[in-house]
Amino acid sequence: DSQRVLWSDLTQGKPELEDTLSTNAKQMKADMYTKIFKDSTDLDHPCRVVGSTYLRCLQDNFKDGKQKRQTVCLPSWKDFDACRKGVIQSQAKALEAALVKQDIADRRAKALFDRRTILIDSRGY
Repeated sequence: DSQRVLWSDLTQGKPELEDTLSTNAKQMKADMYTKIFKDSTDLDHPCRVVGSTYLRCLQDNFKDGKQKRQTVCLPSWKDFDACRKGVIQSQAKALEAALVKQDIADRRAKALFDRRTILIDSRGY
């Protein structure tokens, strides 16, 4: 369950280290974010570099308070977030294109089936 929460932070939310955590827990959480991210992305994934940069910033600044860490890591967070949103947008476009192609193929198949049915009916089979 904890990995699901971390995964959700990586893909939809914002990976963060809460001030309520102990220093060791913050370091552990930053390490877990990094491990999950690296295990889940190929080396050629478009967000691999910017995501790793942001997570490295979290790791390097885990001892700082949330406000200071956010200020230091903000530029790398913006790059990572923009990359994630770009990937999601391109996936949505690819899905839409695939659905359009499938619809066209379905309509062609239906038209061929209808023509075949008419031909068979006209021959009296």
